[in-house]
Amino acid sequence: MKVLFVAYYFDPFPGVGARRISYWARHLHAQYSQIRCDVITATDPAGMTFPTIDHVHHVPDSGKTTWAFQKRLQGYSWRRDLARFIRSRPAAYDACVMTGGPFMPFGVAPLIRRRYGCRILLDFRDPFANNPVHPMAGWKRSLLRRLEKRYIRNADAVIVVNRHCRELLCERRTPVYVIENGYDETVLEPLRARLPRGEELRLVYAGKLLAHRDAGPFLEVIQRPSFRGRVSFTHIGDPHPAVLAGQENTGTIHSAGPMEYAGALRRMQACDVGVIFTRGEPFESTSKIFDYLGLEKPVLIITGGEPQTGELHDITREYPAVSWCRNRPDEIALALETLRAARRPVEYPGREQHARRNGLAQLVDVLRECTEKATGSRAGS
Repeated sequence: MKVLFVAYYFDPFPGVGARRISYWARHLHAQYSQIRCDVITATDPAGMTFPTIDHVHHVPDSGKTTWAFQKRLQGYSWRRDLARFIRSRPAAYDACVMTGGPFMPFGVAPLIRRRYGCRILLDFRDPFANNPVHPMAGWKRSLLRRLEKRYIRNADAVIVVNRHCRELLCERRTPVYVIENGYDETVLEPLRARLPRGEELRLVYAGKLLAHRDAGPFLEVIQRPSFRGRVSFTHIGDPHPAVLAGQENTGTIHSAGPMEYAGALRRMQACDVGVIFTRGEPFESTSKIFDYLGLEKPVLIITGGEPQTGELHDITREYPAVSWCRNRPDEIALALETLRAARRPVEYPGREQHARRNGLAQLVDVLRECTEKATGSRAGS
């Protein structure tokens, strides 16, 4: 079987948007020798080599669009660059996996099907048109819903990261498969050695701090005199003004900035508790939760909704060291005191179910099912 992956973001892009598809492409042939793959990406490989991938084709995003409003649709300009490359390059594939976001390149799927004679699988990862945490004008929401319906109708299968994301799809007549995110076991496993603990409770958060991930109450609490010297916090990701201000005012808040995956895992491993900020929407399941579980770190989930709800609760239901609190200073302070008093090693035998190799195995099952359907339909025609 020959598979084509189409991804705007790919290694060495450091963001979470590249990790899932990069793992699939890098490990597909290594774990399933009968399957080979190519990649088309807008990300410059910057001298990286990919021994298990036949070809990684870098197609830069020119940024050119016809109308001004198209520039506001992320990835729209790459559609033209992608389509031009596909028309210029003859090839044959059994299946093509396109991942979002951005989602605009999904519009090139019919051309890929005609040109390469393959089945189309769309990996949505996050909700597209019906993302509750992304407010937008009514006209844009309506446009995206029409686009999403068209994209899905032109696909042979759709992949989402959880059942709540499946419910947010605008069109469900195409088969939908759930493949959750996970941690990269090839990077994480060597880092799992136990580290000595200090008196200070060291908390870490890896990811962006956005409007719907309000860290304000948490930062206010840990800067109180009662917590100074007893609690510290490290943020891994794009610098945030509130974190930078806290770093200047106290020695207990640290902004580590963006880090590549292995470096981020090492920083997480050096801390005691992994923090999650969530608005409380049922579909929210950030990929960092799997890194915390893989490292067997206690987890503190600070929610703007109801504790023990949604996909985050489904993922951590069996985890022995998860604490929830509402995004209120009094509840956060109580949670921190409880975590300090109950520090103990975590043993979680079920952590391996969250390794990315399991998601890759599910992807291979979906690929085989889709291509077998294609073979059967050709045989019957």
